[in-house]
Amino acid sequence: MAAALTLQTSNPLASLQVMAKPAAPQTVSRDKAELAALKERLDGVCRALENAADKLEQTSVRMFASCNSHIAHLAVEIASRILAGQIGRGDYNIENIVAEALSSVPAGKQTILRLNPADVEALTKNISLMPDLAARNLQLVPDAAVGPAQCVLETPDGIIEYLIEEHLKQIESALSNTELQ
Repeated sequence: MAAALTLQTSNPLASLQVMAKPAAPQTVSRDKAELAALKERLDGVCRALENAADKLEQTSVRMFASCNSHIAHLAVEIASRILAGQIGRGDYNIENIVAEALSSVPAGKQTILRLNPADVEALTKNISLMPDLAARNLQLVPDAAVGPAQCVLETPDGIIEYLIEEHLKQIESALSNTELQ
């Protein structure tokens, strides 16, 4: 039980230190047991939080992977619509498309180039602008089955289809397999 103490001094005190009676050994032992129990509960809470954080990270990785595929599909769909509009307006350069397609074929090979009839007409008008094309062993064939801004190359080694839809599929696949940062 605490008792009141009154102290009177003639000079002011610079500091005062009150010495408490040391705690009883059973009190210290009880305090240590309470601290150990509290530490165990806090350790359990930490483990639960770490487990929840791991699960949250796994869920976010799956969610972002799923979104990446949807984003890639949406981007390609937008590109497809833009290309369709440009092709519909005739806003493309068939010479560049043919030059890129022919870049995969050696110059000396006999090559049949199948194009949309309107593209054959446009290419024929501008063939003088493409000396590399004129120098090739190339046969132009109008083919209504080939869409505008596309071509099919036939060589003795095989057939190369330079089709917009195939390019878009390759782009979508590449985008879908790219991890989001």
